[in-house]
Amino acid sequence: MKCQIARGVRVHITKQEYDFILSIKDKMPFIISNLPIEQQPTAQRLADKSVFVRKKLATTTQCNLNKNIRFLYE
Repeated sequence: MKCQIARGVRVHITKQEYDFILSIKDKMPFIISNLPIEQQPTAQRLADKSVFVRKKLATTTQCNLNKNIRFLYE
């Protein structure tokens, strides 16, 4: 599956990453350190792909879903 971040900018996400987005959707914004250990690398990878927007706090990082993102089913 692909996500369109902006016009002409698309990233590929896996089924596992898409399921993670759906599971965390109602808990936005979230703090990465509050997630289970197994889900932290997935959240970090999605933040690297610009699906999540990061906000640096004093001791940790808060993430929120990018408001400009659209999911493309290709």
